[in-house]
Amino acid sequence: VDKGKRPPSPYKTADNGRLVLANERIEVHQNQRDYVGPFEVTDSKQALYLSVAIDGAQNVDVMLIHRGIGEAWLVNYTSQPALGPPPAPPALDELVGTGMVWRRTMPLPVGQYYVVFDNSPAAGKSAPPVIAGDDRAVLVNYAVELGPAP
Repeated sequence: VDKGKRPPSPYKTADNGRLVLANERIEVHQNQRDYVGPFEVTDSKQALYLSVAIDGAQNVDVMLIHRGIGEAWLVNYTSQPALGPPPAPPALDELVGTGMVWRRTMPLPVGQYYVVFDNSPAAGKSAPPVIAGDDRAVLVNYAVELGPAP
């Protein structure tokens, strides 16, 4: 990628009336997580549309959490030496495997939300092995859209 340029977006956007909030590619290393957002739902008749595809590792946990919970969890993540689970149950907690495009529509109450990608055994449904000197990074291609709830 040339200096000052962005890499191409992982997903082509469709003319479906949804607002694209994020369309990016990230790398989450072993025992790491990435918080993306917050994304705001401004009307009770809206939903977040999530699309995720991964490469490199066998799976990654995808969690959707309210901003207040997410920020408390983020403070713990950045200030504590040990990884921990979220301080409250997430609105969504699913395992995404390699070789597929995972899609979810999440009608949500008005509020702000984080999407969290976790590549650790500390949270979510997966339990990736922790092998010293072996960084099983996962390449996550994701899109978050806001649109009318179904």
